Amino acid sequence: MNLTGSQAAGLTNLKNQHLGQRDHLKKIRRFDIGVRRSAARQNAYAYKGLSDLRTTALMNAQTLLLTSILTSLAATAVQSPMAAHAETDLESVVHRGELRAVVINDVLPYAIKTSNGYEGLDMEFLAPIKDELQAWAGKPIKLKTIPVKSIDEGMTALLTDKADIACGVTFSWQRSLMVDYSIPFALGGVRVIAPEGIDGTPDSLVGKTIGVIKGSMAAKTLKAAVPDAKFIEFLTPQEALNAIKTGKIAILGGDSLWLAAYREEIAPTSKLAPAYPYQRAAIGCIMKENNSTMMDYSNIGIAKLLQGYIEKDKTVRAGVNRWIGPESSVGLPEQTISNFYKLILSTRATLQLKPH
Repeated sequence: MNLTGSQAAGLTNLKNQHLGQRDHLKKIRRFDIGVRRSAARQNAYAYKGLSDLRTTALMNAQTLLLTSILTSLAATAVQSPMAAHAETDLESVVHRGELRAVVINDVLPYAIKTSNGYEGLDMEFLAPIKDELQAWAGKPIKLKTIPVKSIDEGMTALLTDKADIACGVTFSWQRSLMVDYSIPFALGGVRVIAPEGIDGTPDSLVGKTIGVIKGSMAAKTLKAAVPDAKFIEFLTPQEALNAIKTGKIAILGGDSLWLAAYREEIAPTSKLAPAYPYQRAAIGCIMKENNSTMMDYSNIGIAKLLQGYIEKDKTVRAGVNRWIGPESSVGLPEQTISNFYKLILSTRATLQLKPH
């Protein structure tokens, strides 16, 4: 369509007016957005101010509460210095100046009662343990023996805080769930004292009557290995020893070292069998669980004595040999003992001892 000059000019003016109105609307919108943003910022500043006030108030309240708690604890600590710290077993030993040691059964080679107290392999190792604890404490510590008739009675004494340590205890997985074991200083095994013609194997024991100590590792092991045998249970080692000595039984099962120590006395014509024990188990000391510092020093004391034996310290060898060495009723060769002690230390580390 052809427009005249005046019509074209009029149309151009209308377009320009429309564009101007659109720009004006954009400015109004921008202004409105600016106003709303400004209001939002103001609200945010106001909210932040309130939030800061709340935070400050809470921090002040928490500070006052914490100060009150700390003041109360400090007052309690002044009134009772031990209130916030339970005494450990080692601290109790140091506080008493006394190491309470369970002595189980009063039997060779572990511990026997004499006019001067107790002697035996257990006591040989309790002495260096006491010495280590004494050196740590920096004060004298006495050794007090607590005699019991069975390992169960000894365990009860430990777990009820009536004793601190027990040595000469055969390792068992069941007991290890309730107490901690030191490094071992002897090796036991289940065997029997039996007359000639019985080699101690399961076949040779079928149908035979075997004496055992009730609840002992030997009783459990032999009953499992020879279910067709008849078992007579004795409450104490002394009862079992008397039974075979008086002829009430002809076969006695038990720990190898214990049987070897008494064989000549109770059944000199019988022998220790079989050649290889039914079961072997380490023998060491036990104490309550979670008593690491006392256990560490006990292990150091035991390890020093083992090292001394290996290095042929005369005093150490005389003490150990008296109970299990070649001249004792057990009769173990020195080299056998030394090799076992080397094996034990190889699982930890050897010690540098002072010159003898």
